[in-house]
Amino acid sequence: MTREISETVHRLPHLGGQTDEEGNPVLDGHGNEIAGWGAPEDVGIFVFDPGSSSEPREPGGSRVVVEPKIYGPFGMPFTHLDKVEARGGTYTVEGEPAKWRHPDGREVVSVVELRKVTG
Repeated sequence: MTREISETVHRLPHLGGQTDEEGNPVLDGHGNEIAGWGAPEDVGIFVFDPGSSSEPREPGGSRVVVEPKIYGPFGMPFTHLDKVEARGGTYTVEGEPAKWRHPDGREVVSVVELRKVTG
Protein backbone atom coordinates (compact mmCIF):
# COMPACT_ATOMS: atom_id res chain seq x y z
CA MET A 1 0.00 0.00 0.00
CA THR A 2 1.41 3.37 -0.99
CA ARG A 3 0.57 6.40 1.12
CA GLU A 4 0.05 9.78 -0.50
CA ILE A 5 1.26 13.18 0.64
CA SER A 6 -1.84 15.05 1.88
CA GLU A 7 -0.35 18.43 2.80
CA THR A 8 2.86 20.37 3.25
CA VAL A 9 4.34 21.75 6.46
CA HIS A 10 7.37 23.99 6.88
CA ARG A 11 10.47 22.82 8.69
CA LEU A 12 12.53 25.57 10.31
CA PRO A 13 15.95 23.91 10.74
CA HIS A 14 17.90 24.75 13.87
CA LEU A 15 21.08 26.63 12.99
CA GLY A 16 22.66 26.96 16.40
CA GLY A 17 23.09 30.27 18.17
CA GLN A 18 22.29 33.63 16.63
CA THR A 19 25.13 36.03 15.91
CA ASP A 20 25.28 39.80 15.54
CA GLU A 21 26.69 41.71 12.54
CA GLU A 22 30.25 41.12 13.79
CA GLY A 23 29.77 37.36 14.29
CA ASN A 24 29.51 37.49 18.10
CA PRO A 25 26.95 35.24 19.83
CA VAL A 26 23.69 36.94 20.84
CA LEU A 27 22.96 36.20 24.51
CA ASP A 28 19.78 36.38 26.56
CA GLY A 29 19.52 38.03 29.99
CA HIS A 30 21.02 34.93 31.62
CA GLY A 31 24.10 34.76 29.38
CA ASN A 32 22.78 31.87 27.25
CA GLU A 33 23.02 31.89 23.46
CA ILE A 34 19.74 32.66 21.69
CA ALA A 35 18.92 29.94 19.17
CA GLY A 36 18.43 30.69 15.50
CA TRP A 37 16.45 28.90 12.80
CA GLY A 38 16.85 28.79 9.04
CA ALA A 39 14.44 29.62 6.26
CA PRO A 40 11.32 27.42 6.03
CA GLU A 41 11.71 24.21 4.00
CA ASP A 42 8.64 22.47 2.54
CA VAL A 43 8.10 18.90 3.80
CA GLY A 44 5.26 16.73 2.50
CA ILE A 45 3.38 14.72 5.12
CA PHE A 46 0.70 12.03 5.15
CA VAL A 47 -1.40 13.27 8.10
CA PHE A 48 -1.52 16.14 10.59
CA ASP A 49 -3.05 14.91 13.86
CA PRO A 50 -4.20 18.03 15.76
CA GLY A 51 -3.71 16.10 19.01
CA SER A 52 -4.81 17.36 22.36
CA SER A 53 -4.77 20.65 24.18
CA SER A 54 -4.70 21.29 27.90
CA GLU A 55 -4.76 24.15 30.35
CA PRO A 56 -2.45 23.32 33.26
CA ARG A 57 -3.97 24.45 36.54
CA GLU A 58 -1.58 26.97 38.02
CA PRO A 59 -2.51 29.85 40.30
CA GLY A 60 -2.78 32.95 38.10
CA GLY A 61 -1.83 30.95 35.00
CA SER A 62 -3.51 31.03 31.62
CA ARG A 63 -1.30 28.66 29.62
CA VAL A 64 -2.62 26.46 26.86
CA VAL A 65 -0.53 23.50 25.71
CA VAL A 66 -1.23 21.96 22.27
CA GLU A 67 0.45 18.67 21.30
CA PRO A 68 -0.17 17.58 17.68
CA LYS A 69 1.73 14.96 15.67
CA ILE A 70 2.67 14.69 12.03
CA TYR A 71 2.97 11.41 10.16
CA GLY A 72 5.03 11.29 7.00
CA PRO A 73 7.53 9.42 4.87
CA PHE A 74 10.17 7.38 6.66
CA GLY A 75 13.24 9.50 7.35
CA MET A 76 11.64 12.97 7.29
CA PRO A 77 14.41 15.51 8.02
CA PHE A 78 13.16 16.76 11.42
CA THR A 79 15.39 16.86 14.52
CA HIS A 80 14.53 17.58 18.14
CA LEU A 81 15.91 21.12 17.75
CA ASP A 82 13.73 22.16 14.78
CA LYS A 83 10.50 24.09 14.64
CA VAL A 84 7.50 23.35 12.41
CA GLU A 85 4.97 25.72 10.86
CA ALA A 86 1.68 23.94 10.19
CA ARG A 87 -1.93 25.07 9.85
CA GLY A 88 -1.23 28.58 11.05
CA GLY A 89 0.81 27.63 14.13
CA THR A 90 4.48 27.34 14.97
CA TYR A 91 5.49 24.32 17.04
CA THR A 92 8.66 22.91 18.57
CA VAL A 93 9.65 19.32 17.83
CA GLU A 94 9.47 17.22 21.01
CA GLY A 95 12.12 14.52 21.20
CA GLU A 96 13.55 12.55 18.31
CA PRO A 97 11.13 11.58 15.51
CA ALA A 98 10.04 7.93 15.63
CA LYS A 99 10.84 5.86 12.52
CA TRP A 100 8.51 2.89 12.11
CA ARG A 101 9.48 -0.23 10.17
CA HIS A 102 7.18 -3.05 9.12
CA PRO A 103 8.15 -6.47 10.55
CA ASP A 104 9.33 -7.45 7.05
CA GLY A 105 11.87 -4.60 7.18
CA ARG A 106 10.08 -2.08 4.95
CA GLU A 107 10.42 1.55 6.02
CA VAL A 108 6.85 2.63 6.74
CA VAL A 109 6.41 6.02 8.42
CA SER A 110 7.99 8.67 10.61
CA VAL A 111 6.08 10.27 13.48
CA VAL A 112 7.04 13.72 14.74
CA GLU A 113 5.57 14.94 18.03
CA LEU A 114 5.05 18.69 18.26
CA ARG A 115 4.29 21.14 21.05
CA LYS A 116 3.12 24.73 21.36
CA VAL A 117 2.62 26.62 24.65
CA THR A 118 0.78 29.93 24.72
CA GLY A 119 -0.12 32.25 27.58
